[in-house]
Amino acid sequence: MSKIILALGALAALVLMLAVLPARADELACKPSGARASTTGVVLVHGKMDTTGYWLMPLRRKLQAAGFRTASPEMPWAEKREYDRTYEQSLDMIGAAAQGLEHQGARRIVVAGHSLGANAALGYAALHDHVAGVIVISPGQFPEDPGYQKVVGASVAKARQLIAEGKGDQIGLFKDFAQWNGNLEGARTTARNYLSYFDPNGNAVMPKNAKRMKPGTAALWVVGRDDKGNVADGTGYIFDKLPPDRLNRYVLVPKGHDDAPATGADLIVSWLKCL
Repeated sequence: MSKIILALGALAALVLMLAVLPARADELACKPSGARASTTGVVLVHGKMDTTGYWLMPLRRKLQAAGFRTASPEMPWAEKREYDRTYEQSLDMIGAAAQGLEHQGARRIVVAGHSLGANAALGYAALHDHVAGVIVISPGQFPEDPGYQKVVGASVAKARQLIAEGKGDQIGLFKDFAQWNGNLEGARTTARNYLSYFDPNGNAVMPKNAKRMKPGTAALWVVGRDDKGNVADGTGYIFDKLPPDRLNRYVLVPKGHDDAPATGADLIVSWLKCL
């Protein structure tokens, strides 16, 4: 009996692995739409502490070489900004970048993000109905996760208390959490700003945002093979909650969390050509 159970477990693991095998650019099973690349604008949203968009730069170069319009706003979680705007205000910043691309001639807007930027890209797409596609690359920031709250829970309670006392705009030191190394010393920001990113019931909760995504927005989910947390989550935690779309894809790419934008760049360009 134990051998049968082990065999069934191995079979289930194989089925899951096959469902999310790394895809080459020619294995996306989608036809290029024929649309000119210059009519698609891509807002690239960097991850936490990535001030210059360093990890997204290889992807941006490939997008520009393929003719796509791009914008890369500096976000409130850049290294020297320490959440100086709320999560909701960060979505407004993405919207402003999208408008800039439209003024340049883009007719379709795609929001692509990495790590915390992927979280924001999904949040923006969930709350706006003019987004043609969202590209989620090794997403980060899981305030709903109990393990996450073990690190930041005391600071979340502190922020709530300050807001209740009418001190929501008071600056203080709050515990931060970084997916790539466990935790950071802390962020000096306002209670209101902090809570908007770390509230387990707030707008930064990705499973909730996936459920409220508008039908008609295609999603490409790209995860580094060595990004253990995201690989363990598989498709079930967030991706499967998205509304069905013929271009929805979940793929694994070589290396880990930080490298996923670069190792997935060719695949991302190919997917965009199918929009």
